[in-house]
Amino acid sequence: MPNSFVQEGRFGLLLDHLFEKLLINKNGISDFDRSVYLQHYNHKENIRAANAWYQTFGEDIAHKKDYTKIKNPTKGIASSANFKILDSFLSNNVDEHEMTEITECGHFLQEEKPEQIAREISDFLK
Repeated sequence: MPNSFVQEGRFGLLLDHLFEKLLINKNGISDFDRSVYLQHYNHKENIRAANAWYQTFGEDIAHKKDYTKIKNPTKGIASSANFKILDSFLSNNVDEHEMTEITECGHFLQEEKPEQIAREISDFLK
């Protein structure tokens, strides 16, 4: 996304759109949570920094060919929409992994199903 797409002070328009499209549990993001997002992303330098992460994807893909498989046990947690994608990625890049599918959840797993996510991580780390 070009940095100029979201003008300073107008990030809320994009944020509302993303929350509407990517949340299944619309109560997962409170008004306070939204205000925290806005506090950080409503400034052009923060928008530029956040976009820089996405802009390195091509570089990450090029570097990936030099990586070895992860040897440590790995836990994948994904919503139903992304479960197969994450499972496929981990199958190709990790020696040993287990997956958990979080149903009735959108993109924001921790916000939409915090207790279930915490339990899955805690159980994996025991």
